Amino acid sequence: MSKLEIVCALLTGTRLAEVIVRARQILYPGSFTILAYHRILAVNQEEYPFDPEVISVTPEELEREIRWLKQYFTIVTFAELAAILERNRKPPPNLLLMTFDDGYRDNYTTVYPILRAYEVPATLFLVPGFIETGVVPWWDRVCYYFKHTPRREVWLTEWGPLAWPLKDRTDRERAAREMIALLKSVEDGQREQLLTALEAECEVAWPPEMSRDLFLTWDEVREMVASGFEIGAHTLTHPILTTVFDETRLRHEIAQSKLILEQEVEQEVLAFAYPAGRFNPLVERLVQDAGYQFAVSCCAGRNQLSNYQPFALRRLKVETGKDFNRFRAKLALPEVVIY
Repeated sequence: MSKLEIVCALLTGTRLAEVIVRARQILYPGSFTILAYHRILAVNQEEYPFDPEVISVTPEELEREIRWLKQYFTIVTFAELAAILERNRKPPPNLLLMTFDDGYRDNYTTVYPILRAYEVPATLFLVPGFIETGVVPWWDRVCYYFKHTPRREVWLTEWGPLAWPLKDRTDRERAAREMIALLKSVEDGQREQLLTALEAECEVAWPPEMSRDLFLTWDEVREMVASGFEIGAHTLTHPILTTVFDETRLRHEIAQSKLILEQEVEQEVLAFAYPAGRFNPLVERLVQDAGYQFAVSCCAGRNQLSNYQPFALRRLKVETGKDFNRFRAKLALPEVVIY
């Protein structure tokens, strides 16, 4: 058993996690936590065609987490957080925000009915370029290519010594993870070139039906907004902003996503989520210039109202494969339980 597993066992087996959460509202009355989810699905990993690491939890796990969160936290939106800051009054205990990135359609078919049943608010960070366009994100395409290629090995010689054996499922999963990590770091203009080369090398034809119903529609977004969901922006087309070196395009990605979302849903967009959580001083300044009040990263931890950084807010990522006890321990001691 690892040290982390021992800590989690101690925190959850004795219910010390709940004691610590309760104590935090007294010791740190101005703290607030932001949870980062993506997809909510129950799938067979061997049959799932896309990126399994985008799946945060199953529907059953989400319900269990919400029931627990409602006992120990005050769940709010960014608009409510802004109102608390504006009033400059004592905040409710243990503020928490639930966020869902990218706008996959299970946010409507699964998340929407669950959160509505429990009367819990949440923020959807949407990418207008994914809505009703048939676009499939590059990370899902990578996983699809490696899972479905008939090749026993793949070489991308023109891009350096990129070679992966594909003898079994483990090889294919490793190759996909390495390729995704590479694509997060390359210059934005090279990403599509690498994807095109990978598709050709894998000898996989993309089936058009795989693009259908992958993301929310505008009507579904409007219905969720009407029921109380909050909308945030996640850029126009989801580039990794630190790999975009054209400031004009950066401004367009950041500002245009806000403009389109506000036009479509008739709700002010206060918050922005950096794709892959990555940003730099220029990106941070452009987000502020575009009129947002908040921006969230993927840096783990809690935030404090007395000294928070509005354009570098920390979030706790909810990840697939981590059980409910890890979830409780992470909410109790996010500084210690990092995974």
